[in-house]
Amino acid sequence: MAVTAMAISSTALILLPKSEPLGGNDADTTCGTISYTLAQLGVDNLEDLADAEIGIRATSVGEDREGSLKLADTGEYQPPCEEPSDDFPEWSQNISNLTLIFNQTAGDTKPKSELDGYYTVKIDVPEELGDDPDAYIEDLLSALISHDPNLDSDADLMGIVIKGGLATTQYFAYGDYNSNGTAPDPLPEGIGFSLPGDKGNVEPINNIDTGYVLSLSGDDFLFA
Repeated sequence: MAVTAMAISSTALILLPKSEPLGGNDADTTCGTISYTLAQLGVDNLEDLADAEIGIRATSVGEDREGSLKLADTGEYQPPCEEPSDDFPEWSQNISNLTLIFNQTAGDTKPKSELDGYYTVKIDVPEELGDDPDAYIEDLLSALISHDPNLDSDADLMGIVIKGGLATTQYFAYGDYNSNGTAPDPLPEGIGFSLPGDKGNVEPINNIDTGYVLSLSGDDFLFA
């Protein structure tokens, strides 16, 4: 049986080339693979194959090369879907404010006695924003980057402090900083404020670098 096929992985493309059919006249040689790295094929990453058509062709013959049977088909490479992030719990009551902590020194002006090396932004949020930050954090972050002169497209959000209702104010790591799902985390080391241990704001609240009041207008996030 001579087979020409392609199988995709994150590191290599495995195929059986038409010019080197398996089997021949050797009845014991009926399967095998030849592996090529993506680099050898001139492909930088799997996303480059997003619009590629992948062909599969199989040719089967009998022991004496009789009764040729061919099968051919094509398909498209489908990049794996990213799982939605789940960094924050759904808050049990209305969220009053979020304090975003960025891993950067631009905009870091507090505590004035000794800067802590983080840029922190407190945002008072409206009730209609909802109680699950996972549902809107990407849109909120994008709008904040567009508004805040201290942030750019590479802004590295480490996590957010959530305050709302009678629930205990907690910090939750975000993205690559998150290693425990929706469980709370300790604040980044050396930051200039602490968690209150109850429903209150971080202490001292004046050590947050800047603050905004958020309102919604349709799908737009407006900061004042």
